[in-house]
Amino acid sequence: MKLDNTLDQYKSASMDALSWESIYRNYDAGAFILGAHPLGTRNELRFSLNARLDHVKQQGSATAPWETYEHRTYSAGVEDDFRLSDKWQVTGGFSVDRLKKQAGGSKTSLNPIAGVRFAPTPDLGFHLSLSRKSRFPSMRSLYSTSGGNPALRDEIGTTVEAGASWVGPFEGSLAVFSTEVENLIYSVKQPTGFNTYINIGKASVKGFEAEVAKSLGAFDARLSYTFLGTKNKDQNRRLDLVPRSQLSLVAGLGRADDYRFSVWGLAASSSKILISGTNVTAPGYVVANASFEKYFGAFSVYIKVENIFDKAYFTEPGYPMAARRFEAGFRVRLEPKGR
Repeated sequence: MKLDNTLDQYKSASMDALSWESIYRNYDAGAFILGAHPLGTRNELRFSLNARLDHVKQQGSATAPWETYEHRTYSAGVEDDFRLSDKWQVTGGFSVDRLKKQAGGSKTSLNPIAGVRFAPTPDLGFHLSLSRKSRFPSMRSLYSTSGGNPALRDEIGTTVEAGASWVGPFEGSLAVFSTEVENLIYSVKQPTGFNTYINIGKASVKGFEAEVAKSLGAFDARLSYTFLGTKNKDQNRRLDLVPRSQLSLVAGLGRADDYRFSVWGLAASSSKILISGTNVTAPGYVVANASFEKYFGAFSVYIKVENIFDKAYFTEPGYPMAARRFEAGFRVRLEPKGR
């Protein structure tokens, strides 16, 4: 992806004398590979490769020197599933993640994963997993002119999760998790109104997710609830702008070769953010969306409405979310012959 952007400011409305010019010449490039290979009847090996390059070249004014920033990330992962029996399965693997920052700075992280699954019946399953994952700072968080922090360290999270799933008259699942994070990458608002990025030394996220789903002929629906208990351990308070409760619904009616009518929505509880020593509340909200798509073989047309009830809400004080939005278009599905 390539982005060329030039911003000009003129000395008067006649636009005959240039005051200053700001130029951006940015591009992103990347690739990923996913694969799996069976090793016998009870063993499957999965692997992934990922690489991304972010390149920014900017000039603050026509006479200023060009500034160039590059940000490269690489990741390679391998995971093995081994079925001990019809009821027991174990999983193990790791990923190697590498970040190459501007001016030659680099960081490599090794992240393991392990888990076990027990299915006493074909309809009921339990799982327990332990994983460690690193998240590198983004290009924006490192080098943004309004709030970048080149000294940001990579975020490391260790998660323990236990859960169960069941398939019967409806599908249901429940997962309980606890994540301990070191050097959490966090956005904080400055007195100037701009956000900047910092690391929080210690933070935790604990909670659970519950989901039920039902399909009945041409109708299907899925209801999900998430509860999050968060803590900024450095300051002994909750993390900013993280709602304690979120409820989402996705439902649809249709046939794959004819039409599809979908509705989806999200309800979130209130959250708080600390700005210049004052706790500011972001109220809870409910937002609903809908779409209709009609199929004509490989061709389809659709119409979509987001924020149907034109709800005024925001997830961060001072930054209102979009009002009611309409979208219409068409899609063409291309599939290889023989499928």
